[in-house]
Amino acid sequence: MDSRGQAYSVFKLLIAAIVAVAVLYILLNIIIRVIPPGNNVQDVAAQMIGKQKDQPGQIDTSTSVTFGAGTSLASKALVGSSGLTKEQICLHKGDYVDNETLQVQGSTIMNAGTQNVTLKARVACDNSNELLETITPIEGELYFDTPETAGPESEGVCACDIVSGSTSTQLCCVVILKYA
Repeated sequence: MDSRGQAYSVFKLLIAAIVAVAVLYILLNIIIRVIPPGNNVQDVAAQMIGKQKDQPGQIDTSTSVTFGAGTSLASKALVGSSGLTKEQICLHKGDYVDNETLQVQGSTIMNAGTQNVTLKARVACDNSNELLETITPIEGELYFDTPETAGPESEGVCACDIVSGSTSTQLCCVVILKYA
């Protein structure tokens, strides 16, 4: 027979409970830091465009979102119920211009990497001839290619006529990727 008695088994249970609570605490902290499902850049940017299109000249930045590995941010998918066309939505890599895993392809930015990227989306909408003037004070000078000329080395893609001084006043929105 064990000479330690019944108190020893109670002590073992107490230690096991303390270890279980510590493991649970660590797991909860990890789970809380993970961005909840549905909080991806495509969904958040579409919601922001829906809001910003009614606030020309205003800029809004999201909370941290996920740009999933192997997924894309496409102007066509951002249209949603905004009433805009894919040609009215510009995309720019923003802080990620030197990131080779985020690549511009046509009217899309692809995450060609094997890892998710946590980032923020910044959205601004304005008349096409004023959009660059709206974002330049905050972002600096941004360069866009047309969907026809955009490639993996491009910084951004835009079908809108956003040249300053243009007479076009079509509403255009831009989604710029920012560090989280």
